[in-house]
Amino acid sequence: MNRRSRPQPPDRPTAVEPLPSVSPGEAIVRCLSPFATAVCLAVLLAIGWFAYAGALDGDFLFDDEKHLEHPELRFPTAFSWIRPRPRLVVDATLELNRALGGEAPFGYHLFNVGVHLATGVLLFLLVRRTLRSPVCRVTADRGTALAFACAAIWLAHPLATQAVTYVIQRSESLMAMFFLLFLYAVSQSEPALDATPSAGGRGRKVWWLIMAAVAFFLGLHSKAVMVAAFPVALLYDRIFLVDRTADLWRKRGALYGGMLVVGLVAAGWLAATLQGVPGMNVGLSGAAVSPGTYALTQTGVILHYVRLALVPWPLCFDYGWPAATLAQAWPSCLAVLALLLLTGLALWKVPPFGFLAATFFLILAPTSSLAPIKDLAVEHRMYLPLAALVCLAVLAADALWRKLFIVDGSVAADGPSRFLAAAPLAVLVLLVIGLGMLTRQRNEDYQSSISLWAATIRTAPQNGRAWHNLALALEKNGDDQAAVAVARKWLETCQADQRPTGECRLLLGELFTRQQRLVAAGQQLALAIEELEEAPPTPENQENLGFAHGSLGVLCDQEIQQQVALMQQTPNPDLVALEGFFQQKLEQAAGHYRQAIALRPGDPQTHAMLGQVLAHQQKPQEAIEQFRQAVALSSHSPAPHYDLAVLLEQVGEKEQAAVHFERARTLQAAAPR
Repeated sequence: MNRRSRPQPPDRPTAVEPLPSVSPGEAIVRCLSPFATAVCLAVLLAIGWFAYAGALDGDFLFDDEKHLEHPELRFPTAFSWIRPRPRLVVDATLELNRALGGEAPFGYHLFNVGVHLATGVLLFLLVRRTLRSPVCRVTADRGTALAFACAAIWLAHPLATQAVTYVIQRSESLMAMFFLLFLYAVSQSEPALDATPSAGGRGRKVWWLIMAAVAFFLGLHSKAVMVAAFPVALLYDRIFLVDRTADLWRKRGALYGGMLVVGLVAAGWLAATLQGVPGMNVGLSGAAVSPGTYALTQTGVILHYVRLALVPWPLCFDYGWPAATLAQAWPSCLAVLALLLLTGLALWKVPPFGFLAATFFLILAPTSSLAPIKDLAVEHRMYLPLAALVCLAVLAADALWRKLFIVDGSVAADGPSRFLAAAPLAVLVLLVIGLGMLTRQRNEDYQSSISLWAATIRTAPQNGRAWHNLALALEKNGDDQAAVAVARKWLETCQADQRPTGECRLLLGELFTRQQRLVAAGQQLALAIEELEEAPPTPENQENLGFAHGSLGVLCDQEIQQQVALMQQTPNPDLVALEGFFQQKLEQAAGHYRQAIALRPGDPQTHAMLGQVLAHQQKPQEAIEQFRQAVALSSHSPAPHYDLAVLLEQVGEKEQAAVHFERARTLQAAAPR
């Protein structure tokens, strides 16, 4: 009888059974299907909340209050499409916050965090859909895992803190959200990227193209950097969606043509509008460097941005970045040129990687190329470019890992290889936790103006604006002694470094004047003027000199008030001597204010102060002219309107006085309380 023989054990060990080349993240996505998308989105929202929950307790900072107090941020003006403002969407959201939650910072911060979370979700959806392109050759599960990694790292990254926690920089985050929504809508208009065949056909495509146009319009009215969406979209379309350039224009030519026209019109309109809106500019008018110097300096700034994307420490709210010369900037120029050449090579050889690198440079181009902006380096400009760098790093790391450890589509199942197979997920978890903790720590610096400027000084001790603002924040908080101590420390630091001390003395004079220490204030202001008059006549020095003369005018006013108080306490004052003293001080004050106006002609407060002095000197017509100048320069302030109305009434122009009285009442009623 035939018997089936039993299998015999092998004489020697067999080769280790290979593991499929599926990463743990990809395996998790596969196990969670069909709930993978919902789980990924929930985890991403949790990551973003973990990183930025501390931002909700923060206060308004720096320019926040100036923008929030602007009277044009009121219903229905903020939503007026007839007379729109440069950042209409931002203004509308600020007024919406005000309508729903009043002046409490919590609602404003909650909105900013919500925009950040929404932008992270859009990044996940866009990356996942893009990886379905035949150019990328990525499986659906792997694409979901990679998209999750990109969005998770970006959501937790501390370099994004300034654009999220600093309320007024929602302009940056809103623009980024609409930018990604625009690209996502463009990708949705291409059915070839659908995971499963979808119904709707041409109608569905048209609706997504309309969504893209709306997103572009809203982004452009959030921040002008949105113009970069045009070249980025063309690159994206040509690399991921179509095989030929002709197909690009055939399928979406109307969208891109409309974008080009709208972009050009909006650019001209914005330039004209910015000239006429007080306090609403992008810093271009304050730039103190030439386009060439600015471009040279930006090469070093760009390398610094890249370094912060890789190692986000230390971060700085206000760098006070100095302009660079060619002798200083040539190494960074060569480095950036090399990066641009590598980007061009990648666009030719590895288009997906080239697209991400090009996107980084294109989004930075409006603020980091030839158009000079007052602040040469600020971290919020990296909010959206950071997403491109994060995606580039994640995809490059994935490609490198597969090249090193995947052989014939598999990973060996021995101990070390199992560890390597799990390494990407472990690295991602540790990285996101570490970045999230750094972001939480960074948000502690944003809790108040005092903590923010103190942190800025620790990182950039040469930044005079940080010292100045820390002293003013302490004074506003009621700690006059600490404010003076900070100003003195700044003075000592400048003297030790052999740097100019004019601004330090100006600050001390300003603080002493408000503290009624008039002799000390006069000494500091006189020393400041002496130093500034000897310094080169740069725009900044002229500005400071004008401020010094204005401060001396205020000092004269304070001395008059002090003498009035003494006169009221004296039984038999020498009225003749006092009258001479008052006239002398008024004449000195008027002289200082006139010098201040000559040096700083656009300052409405100085015109108003001169108007008050002239009114005391019984010169009503000259005073009226100064108040008219103040009203023209600051139409949103009620005080000049009221003072002008009083003087007009005194000289018999009652109709004009009534107009300005009414305008003053309207502005006062609209002012925040």
